[in-house]
Amino acid sequence: MENRSFVVFTLILSFCIIFGTAGIVSCNSFKKATEATIRSNETRAILLAKLILEHQRAALGVLRSYRSRSLLMDSVKRMDFEGAVRHLTDLVEKNPEAEWPFIADPDGVLWVNFPVDKKRWNKDLSQRDWYKGVSREWKPYVSSVFKMLVGEKDLAVAVSAPTFDEKGKVIGILNTAQSMAPVPFDIIFCRNVAIYFTEPDKVRRFKNIGKYLAKDGRLIIGGARNRSADSAPSSSPSAIYGRCFIN
Repeated sequence: MENRSFVVFTLILSFCIIFGTAGIVSCNSFKKATEATIRSNETRAILLAKLILEHQRAALGVLRSYRSRSLLMDSVKRMDFEGAVRHLTDLVEKNPEAEWPFIADPDGVLWVNFPVDKKRWNKDLSQRDWYKGVSREWKPYVSSVFKMLVGEKDLAVAVSAPTFDEKGKVIGILNTAQSMAPVPFDIIFCRNVAIYFTEPDKVRRFKNIGKYLAKDGRLIIGGARNRSADSAPSSSPSAIYGRCFIN
């Protein structure tokens, strides 16, 4: 009887030691993995922040270059709509990342934009963050993040640069929106997600995903039930190339 009790006690003790040790090892492993993930995320966040900062600096450089053009200065001074549109068109064609550029007068009233949208003409934007920032010292300014009201309605920042005449007087403000959409991905995995949505929702979501793929990117999704992705490129300017279906 004593031997049997000793054996049972030994088994229980061994069980506790083994599983206790395994639990401690697992907890330590999980803690280390979590810390590594946090460090990795922090590194990525820092790199992304630097990338965004450099992107915004480049955008400011472009606006500084355009605002110093004598022909653009003349168009702004005379509020020449057609002349200003030509410069905004050239700005977009040579800098595709410059979205929805417009020019406002020194009081923050929009008078020309591209693509041309008459509904926004003569709109007072003096309460916007970009105007308050650029008019504070009449220096180039990058606004806080906001949701665009046009286009794909992505999160964006406004990049603004005041325009001066020959005497240094402010005659207008050149603006453009810089989308905060992520850098295009070469590959995106999306599995066991679309099964929770209706067909129209699937198409809309795959269309949105298509915006974040590089030109030759790949979208990896589940089996035949998710083939609604086929319809995404037809309604999206960013086609989803080289679809791969996995079960």
